[in-house]
Amino acid sequence: MFKLRNILLVGALSTGVAASAHAQSAATDWSGIHAGVTIGELGLATNIAPDYSNGFGYSDSNDGYDQYGGKVHGSGGGAIAGLDLGYNFQLGNIVLGVEGDYSIGSVGNASANTYIPISSNRLNNFTTLRARAGYAFNHTLIYATGGLALAKISNAAVDYYINDSYYNENTSGLRTGYAVGFGLEQALSSNISLKVEALYAAFGRSTAVDQEGDVFKFSNNATVGRISLNYNF
Repeated sequence: MFKLRNILLVGALSTGVAASAHAQSAATDWSGIHAGVTIGELGLATNIAPDYSNGFGYSDSNDGYDQYGGKVHGSGGGAIAGLDLGYNFQLGNIVLGVEGDYSIGSVGNASANTYIPISSNRLNNFTTLRARAGYAFNHTLIYATGGLALAKISNAAVDYYINDSYYNENTSGLRTGYAVGFGLEQALSSNISLKVEALYAAFGRSTAVDQEGDVFKFSNNATVGRISLNYNF
């Protein structure tokens, strides 16, 4: 499995080689429509916070969370691949634009403690729609980006009670959040460019209620490192 730092390192080295090969031609015009393919890795981190204040478990007066089970954190990573499509407008060295992408992949994690013996979390597919703002010089574009993030996420946990009983907490659906990041894009020719990009996406909090009325709060976020090969029309 690729590591995020390896994705970014390979991309940076590749753009450096491309810059040397394309150095003698006129500066790249980044204006117009671009489309391409992407490959990379997504890391999924999940925090599970049980709140027993309305149910069976003992509640901590300081934070409302169970003193027995406590919070649980899980993390995992996996490969993603997809397509991107965008439009740029260039004013001198300033490049402004919008870009959307869709990546397929199934990335999960699992974690546990004494009173939450099983938890399983999974993200299926990943989409963003983002604004970009950058600075272009010669054949290189460096940029910051931010906007909407979408993903189908499922969270599940099994809770153990002190009377040796178990209850299930499950929630799944399309989650919306935000994505922010930065990238570097290098022109390989007048139409082809290679891009390396890092993103952080947060999807807020979803809740599930078990049979005893206890609330479990699931928070999910993702880190993405990827390389894109684009055609600029």
